[in-house]
Amino acid sequence: MDALRLANTALAVDILKKFFEKSKTDNIIFSPLCVSTSLALALKGSKENTAAEFIKVLHVEKVKDCDFGFQSLNSDIAKISSIYSIKLIKRLYIEKSLNCTKNFVDSTKKPYPSELEEIDINSQPEEARNQINTSIKELTDGKFETSLNEGTCDENTKILLVGAAHFKANWLYKFNETETKEMDFHINKRAFLAYMAEREYFTIPWTSTGFRLSWCRFTFFTASVFFFKTETKPVQMMHLEARLSIGYINDLETTILEIPCTGKQISLLLLLPKCIEDDSTGLKKLEEDITFEKYVHWTNPSMMANSKVKLCLPKFKMECSYVLNDTLKSLGLNDAFNEEASDFSGMSESKGIVLSQAIQNACIEIDEEGTETADVTKERLLMHKDEFVVDHPFLFIVRHNKSRTVLMCGRYCSPPSTC
Repeated sequence: MDALRLANTALAVDILKKFFEKSKTDNIIFSPLCVSTSLALALKGSKENTAAEFIKVLHVEKVKDCDFGFQSLNSDIAKISSIYSIKLIKRLYIEKSLNCTKNFVDSTKKPYPSELEEIDINSQPEEARNQINTSIKELTDGKFETSLNEGTCDENTKILLVGAAHFKANWLYKFNETETKEMDFHINKRAFLAYMAEREYFTIPWTSTGFRLSWCRFTFFTASVFFFKTETKPVQMMHLEARLSIGYINDLETTILEIPCTGKQISLLLLLPKCIEDDSTGLKKLEEDITFEKYVHWTNPSMMANSKVKLCLPKFKMECSYVLNDTLKSLGLNDAFNEEASDFSGMSESKGIVLSQAIQNACIEIDEEGTETADVTKERLLMHKDEFVVDHPFLFIVRHNKSRTVLMCGRYCSPPSTC
């Protein structure tokens, strides 16, 4: 399980880094576990170089039993999904006319009991799209109305990798709703030119004891005066005082905070830079420096300490939708999308089988809801408390604590609308 956890974490960071490269300011929310589970299912039906690319992208070279690992992990998460209001839907929709072999279908039933579905797409693509949308909507209790947009399915569609992830936090410690109030969220810091003066250079001959030594050049340099203004937007800021796990990344001037959900089986991790130091979001250093190995080190429980924290956190709902084809290709999964190179002979004898679309919809809701009130009566006697004011861009991770698996992750740059 530990090897699979590390593999899933590596893929999560890989995808995050690709999103960072694509945009410096977009909000991000996605589920790496939904992606990895569906890719692992597709891996079962692939062979030769196609299979090798799946293995490399999934980082499962050292995982002894990939199928059993995903079966155990997804089973553990399914058991607590109702408690934590988390839905992680992973589906591989395969065109029915491809006639998947009985051996392949049977091999998926135990490790991926509900992830594989054969459906008639080619003869009635719009009806198939509506059928998939209805299914995802029902499985997520109506959270996603339209997972597949018009035109996603057509007469050439072979395999659809579809994921849907929704999480609504139910905290161990409830935020006091009466303390929630409007505050400014600082989006970026931009420089404005206030004054500029410019002078041209001139030269004069210079002599000493009657001999000309050189021409000397005198220059009045350009002088500029700048001032900085931070762009802000209003947010509903929630407040909480409680003992929480907190850690520091000193060289990046970043603080990590863990906010446990009820039962402590799931936590929200926040990575917050000290301040905005660039003209985008202030996350540049963190985004450039983060790697799989560093994330594992930073979030290791031994690197964090229990401390009295005064927390200010925006109340928000963020929803994003992605077509992941190009992202997966950039990570090295090329043959699976190429009719000339793909090898899915492990699932069907048909030729030219490819991943037609890899699509994910994800949503996270953060509000005051919790199960108990933090007892801070005695804590108020303490003079020291760490202030964690989330009033500028940050990264976040929804983590399954038993396996330390990244369930969802993303970036909050600005009070969100649909991505």
